[in-house]
Amino acid sequence: MSLPSFCIERPIFTIVLNVLVIICGVIAVQHLPIRQLPCVETPIISVTTSYGKADSALVEQQITTPLEEQLGGIPGSLFMTSTSKDGVSTISITFGQDADINEAANEVRARVDLAAATLPFDAERPQVAKTDPDAQPIIYLAFENPNMTDVAISDYLDRFVLNGIRAIPGVSRAQKYGSRDFVMRIKVSPEKLASYGLSVDQLEVGIQNRNISAPVGSVDIGPRKYSLKLKSTLDSTSDFMDTVVAKTGNRLVRLEDVGRAVVDGTDPVNLIRVNGEPSVGIGIIRSSDSSPMEVARAVKDFQKNLQTTLPEGMIATIVFDRTIFIEKSIEEVFIDRRSVRAGRTGYLSVSRISESGGNPRRHHSSVADWRLGHHGVARLQH
Repeated sequence: MSLPSFCIERPIFTIVLNVLVIICGVIAVQHLPIRQLPCVETPIISVTTSYGKADSALVEQQITTPLEEQLGGIPGSLFMTSTSKDGVSTISITFGQDADINEAANEVRARVDLAAATLPFDAERPQVAKTDPDAQPIIYLAFENPNMTDVAISDYLDRFVLNGIRAIPGVSRAQKYGSRDFVMRIKVSPEKLASYGLSVDQLEVGIQNRNISAPVGSVDIGPRKYSLKLKSTLDSTSDFMDTVVAKTGNRLVRLEDVGRAVVDGTDPVNLIRVNGEPSVGIGIIRSSDSSPMEVARAVKDFQKNLQTTLPEGMIATIVFDRTIFIEKSIEEVFIDRRSVRAGRTGYLSVSRISESGGNPRRHHSSVADWRLGHHGVARLQH
């Protein structure tokens, strides 16, 4: 007995089977991930190394070249590119599509560890990372307040906003843009330094030696044990100004004798302006297994609730939303489907009128209605 005849003889079974297929389809549609591009794991590994304020030539000579010598010839690698900028070295290694990216990353880390001994001692440890196409912010929040400096706004975001954003389900990271952190700047008078026979390097060493916090042991008192900690950190401008930075002869030289300490912000790496006004932005990066639509909705709800708790004058604005393109693309799919249905309906109406010998003007009106539904243009064509 064939399947068609079996289903015809048992209509109830056929109906139940089709209902089950429909239910499974509805459940599957509800769990389908929605994203702009398919999930493709790019076989590229990057090695990034920071080297203070060294220029590009020095970075290439002391950072990029030693790393390239160690990373060359890794099994499965196709080619390697490098970029040396002021203070930063970036090396990208591209592997074949059949390469195991996790094993390749482990091999790269092992070779970077071998090259670490040849790098300058004051260079930061090289960071090995797999290139992730999803590691791009899907939504940006901008914070502005005419009553606060960008340094104060950045400090407020660190204290009260960033942790809340990171706690949103589906959020992987939250990055700040246009931010400046608090820093203590030492402004030195060259003439005063010369009068004491000191250099800037000696001044730096003197401040570092007196701005420390380290364990020094423990004390046992009966059944209890107390840990001791040397706290000699400098926390205010007055602490810095009163710090002894050197000794010349029988005289102690303090910072106030050769310069002054000022609370300021770090040098800006990038700037963000909203409607011409400076602001601080937060880029929200989702995790690779989360839906960008759900994350964006959760961020928008968070932004609405956050606005009620912000200080007076501070405004949180969504300045960029990558999921709008996805929403409009989905809407276009449904609009096109409705347009096709409208076109088929108009075609059937025209056919019936033609078969019944209807009024030609009625015929042209039906064609115009079909064009209106399909193209969305309020225009009749006779």
